[in-house]
Amino acid sequence: MIARRDITPEQRERAGRMVASRPLPDREEPLPRDFHGSLGEVVMCDYYGGDVRDELDYDLLVGGLKVEVKTKLFTAGHVPSLDWEVSVPATSVHQRTELFGFMGLSDDLREAYVYGFLTRSDFFRLAEFVPGNEKRDGFSTPANTWRVKVRDLETYGGSSTRHRKG
Repeated sequence: MIARRDITPEQRERAGRMVASRPLPDREEPLPRDFHGSLGEVVMCDYYGGDVRDELDYDLLVGGLKVEVKTKLFTAGHVPSLDWEVSVPATSVHQRTELFGFMGLSDDLREAYVYGFLTRSDFFRLAEFVPGNEKRDGFSTPANTWRVKVRDLETYGGSSTRHRKG
């Protein structure tokens, strides 16, 4: 199940305030916030009723679970597919989150899709390492990444109930 949500003006405003408020925490060199990543955190937080935390190892607390949100943009008008891949950059393997949450935003910032979750251990057990600049399914990223298909993700209900997609 991929959950579609309209992105509201209020969510865009909150993400903008996050970007403008302060750099990402707990970094030797403060990094500027990414608007799209912040918007993904806001939308996922609203969908699951969590709290944005922005810690070094995770972004949200949802039902008592630490969630690192990974957000990707896609071309407006496309409908996400279970065959699409989600990824965690190799530079993020240090994060000690309980769950990776994956979502997509249309590049016109009107629609958001919550793709699903994997525990940190399940993600790295299932993921395939893809070297930077390697073209797959017509796409490449400059950085090394770990990738899984959307179909391999799980949905979560309640505080920690796991539901396998299928």
